[in-house]
Amino acid sequence: MSQPSSATASARAPLQRALDQVVIPDLLRRQIALVQRAGHARELTRHDLTRLALASMSHAHAIESELDNLLSQGWPMERVYLDAIAGTARLLGEWWIADQLDFASLTLATERLQDIVRHWESRFLSSSSKLPGADQYQVMLLSEFNDQHSLGMLMLQSFFKRDGWCVHNTWGMNEEDLLTRVEAINVHLVGLSICTDRRLPQTRQLIHALRERSLNPQLQIMVGGPLVLAQPHLVKDLGADWLSGHADQASREALNHVSQTNSMGSRA
Repeated sequence: MSQPSSATASARAPLQRALDQVVIPDLLRRQIALVQRAGHARELTRHDLTRLALASMSHAHAIESELDNLLSQGWPMERVYLDAIAGTARLLGEWWIADQLDFASLTLATERLQDIVRHWESRFLSSSSKLPGADQYQVMLLSEFNDQHSLGMLMLQSFFKRDGWCVHNTWGMNEEDLLTRVEAINVHLVGLSICTDRRLPQTRQLIHALRERSLNPQLQIMVGGPLVLAQPHLVKDLGADWLSGHADQASREALNHVSQTNSMGSRA
């Protein structure tokens, strides 16, 4: 294959950061182990993921039919999200990085996966019981600015909504919008995904400003993303409270942190 032009490489950067957020390191391995212990359906093979990826490149009906087929086989909705949708996105990203897939095809396939997550929201929200007490808390979840609607962030927001949190829409927000919102509303948790080291100084300043300007003195800051997973010392360096590495556990971990912090604050 020919080497990509500098313009193409530049265009790839935002989408690459979005794809990096879809499946965090070890997520698929952990999910497969969980499924094996629970006795669910077989794990997806490379051949299965290839078929899903090709379907996502074909048209919306093709990939949705493939995913519906998994549900008809008894797959839990959560596993379809984490193994099938996220795994498909990961494979598409691998093809793109290897220059086996052009930018336009990657964009269309990823958008189809995003559309499924959006269109299936009501099905996903009804797929599990809410966490007791989660409806008391408000959360704002953001990727690196201008990448808010990556597939990974859409899925993370879905898990928080399913578990009962009040999830604020962050579409189109810049940093000042975020600070204005936490000044006016009693937000309990801000989750930030950090993919590269390009904005570390700005992220550090943002977290400091969030704490200074928040209406809620017990505001908690959760961070995730490939960079902090690879360099967990950044959690303390950035001034965040904890690192969350798993989309399907982030909500439960966050509820424990936020409820404990608010309980201590009310006794102070």
